[in-house]
Amino acid sequence: MGANPTYTDIYSRQVTTGEPWAVDNAKLTFGATSQNDDFSEPGLLIQNLQLTYAQNINRLWEVGHNTVYFVGGRSQGTAGMSRVIGPKPIQRDFMARFGDVCDVAGNIIDFRVDQACDTREGGSVQFPGDTIKASACVIQQVSYQVQAADMIVNEQLALMFQSLSINEAA
Repeated sequence: MGANPTYTDIYSRQVTTGEPWAVDNAKLTFGATSQNDDFSEPGLLIQNLQLTYAQNINRLWEVGHNTVYFVGGRSQGTAGMSRVIGPKPIQRDFMARFGDVCDVAGNIIDFRVDQACDTREGGSVQFPGDTIKASACVIQQVSYQVQAADMIVNEQLALMFQSLSINEAA
């Protein structure tokens, strides 16, 4: 009766638990090119962000030969963002800045996830995360949705951007 019983996974899988991590320190900042344009303070109420980046590649064959040539074209990115409309002025400022095509050169989206978890006795282990940066962003489309049950106004934004880079953590 003193021994622990042995259990078998119902799918006969052998698994081990890896090191855990928490992403409580994730940071999403927008257009921090100067102090006046810093949208890193809370209040944008972003619920979802999706970035897609693609490059055009064409294949060329020559008649009578088996050689294939790959021709790289231009790259382009799109982003989708969902947020809740709230009372802070930062929301109007964000729309004015990222909706103006004349400001496109300074409109950036930085997403960084610093990982931390209390994995040792008496302390927390911090791992700096990678930063994903979308440059030259501009809003292309806006839509709104509200439901009678909760009266929360949801906004969906479609953006385009010029380039995407990933800076590895040090």
